[in-house]
Amino acid sequence: MNSRLFRTVVCLSALALLSLTAAQAQDLRYITWVGGSSKALEDEVVDMFRAQRPEISIAFDTVGGGVNGVREQVVLSLVAGTDVDIALTHSDWVGDLIKQGAFLDLRPFMERDGFDIDAFPKGVIDSYTGQDGGIYALPQQWTTILLAYNKNYFDRYGIAHPDDTWDIFDMETAARTLTIDADGDGAAESHGLFAQSLDEYVWRLWGTSLTNEDVTGSGWHDPRAVDAWQWYGDLYQSGVTTSGANQQSGPWVTGSLSMWLGWPHQHVEVARWMTDSWDVAMHPYGPNGERVARAAGAQWAILSTSDNPEQAWELIKFLASAEAQYEFLVRGRGGVHREAMIRYWLDEFDPTTSGITDSSTLLNRMVMVNAYEYASLDRLPAGYATILTQIIRPMSAKLRNGEAPAASLVPEAARLIDAHIAGQD
Repeated sequence: MNSRLFRTVVCLSALALLSLTAAQAQDLRYITWVGGSSKALEDEVVDMFRAQRPEISIAFDTVGGGVNGVREQVVLSLVAGTDVDIALTHSDWVGDLIKQGAFLDLRPFMERDGFDIDAFPKGVIDSYTGQDGGIYALPQQWTTILLAYNKNYFDRYGIAHPDDTWDIFDMETAARTLTIDADGDGAAESHGLFAQSLDEYVWRLWGTSLTNEDVTGSGWHDPRAVDAWQWYGDLYQSGVTTSGANQQSGPWVTGSLSMWLGWPHQHVEVARWMTDSWDVAMHPYGPNGERVARAAGAQWAILSTSDNPEQAWELIKFLASAEAQYEFLVRGRGGVHREAMIRYWLDEFDPTTSGITDSSTLLNRMVMVNAYEYASLDRLPAGYATILTQIIRPMSAKLRNGEAPAASLVPEAARLIDAHIAGQD
């Protein structure tokens, strides 16, 4: 056991005692951080498996403490013999625990049972693949980023709609053109772009990663990271960007925003208040000629200490099937199996149920399927949430405000990331 995991276990020893006094052991225990009405929807899908396989007894439990509470339970199970078989893991830390040997390799089960791994986007599976080629998780929820655009806005100014050939500089040019200061007072009434979560992956558009290959230090010592962050700062300082697009009274809904680079589920959620016609295009290419999108999500993994690996695999195999993934999509609880997404978005999607009444809106729904092909996890070290909140976000704010150039801020951030990673070992 490495020192980081040992320290975590020591700190959680009290929780271990509580876990070991669980009221009643079950044949198969599946834990999640999801609760309330969302958990009830996921219970419905698990109940479908129970109906098909009544001989497998399942305890599907919500643990306290959110996503980190699940991580704690996983660590406890590795060292204290608690009764967890399956965990819904989070993308912020699943990669770190894969490297620490927390989960079973699912590839042997897949090959034995003829499980079609190509049914899932490559970036998803790559994110769960260890250095040994093993596959250690399968997805429930997965997010990507795509480009939504206001068709009425583009048409008003005679600008061609975004298409799949665009790169980020095409997007920037359009954003500058479509940022309108109608009264000439220096304050734009309409903006060209809302870039959601761009500060979580902008460096990847230049071909760099948050960490180096073996996750022993920052990847931002690469000069391309400086180029990426300088472009980010310039974009915001140019005045073309705005915020709050995902709000009922925000600029996207009111028609004063031309493009929204963001999460597809939020585009559809806000659609019920939208009056202008809109559509979606793939995330623009980065300067290195590759299409990359920020990913995050939740995925199932079987703990390496599971007493019921065969039963656990049977449940995960069902939950990852086209049948169950479609049911997750219908309930708004995930689903990234390609067959399920095509069925949901192309064959059966009814725009009116999402409040979309304009018949020319969201016609490019195949983009909602294909966009997941380009979303993958960056190399995230242990304690990534701390890096995001204490290093990345403060630096990105300074760049947006023009407080300092990327050439000075990025090397210092890389040094802080190095120190953080060293402190985790």
